[in-house]
Amino acid sequence: MKKNLTIISATFIMAGLLIWSTGCKKDENTSNEFLIHIDSIVHPDTIQVTDKLTVKFYGEVGTNGCYSFNRFEKVDLSNDDPTIAIKFKVWGKYEDTGNCTQQIVYLDGAEVGINGFTKGAFSILVIQPDGSIMTGLVYVKE
Repeated sequence: MKKNLTIISATFIMAGLLIWSTGCKKDENTSNEFLIHIDSIVHPDTIQVTDKLTVKFYGEVGTNGCYSFNRFEKVDLSNDDPTIAIKFKVWGKYEDTGNCTQQIVYLDGAEVGINGFTKGAFSILVIQPDGSIMTGLVYVKE
């Protein structure tokens, strides 16, 4: 399980570095990253050990078109967390382009895939901007 989580972590880090290195930057002062408040997560309640778990995230990213979803970040588990779990932060970005639409921006099911499970209860933990944790639970069977 730890090997699989290491692989997942490395994948997220590499994807983040790729996105970061290829992004265009107009002005350092016009872009700000922030944690998105997640209203809900959607996932199956039961999967097989060999399945890929898809978790969809929902919530308001921002009040106008200057806001956008930026990335998922896998976070290390703390001593208080379940031992069989994965923990995320969901990041948004504010970039004032001077031509922002007035439409509210939503996550609309931005998703992440997870695989490499052992039998038992698997927790999905999402850190909210206020520091609270949203939790989802998936039962993994053989």
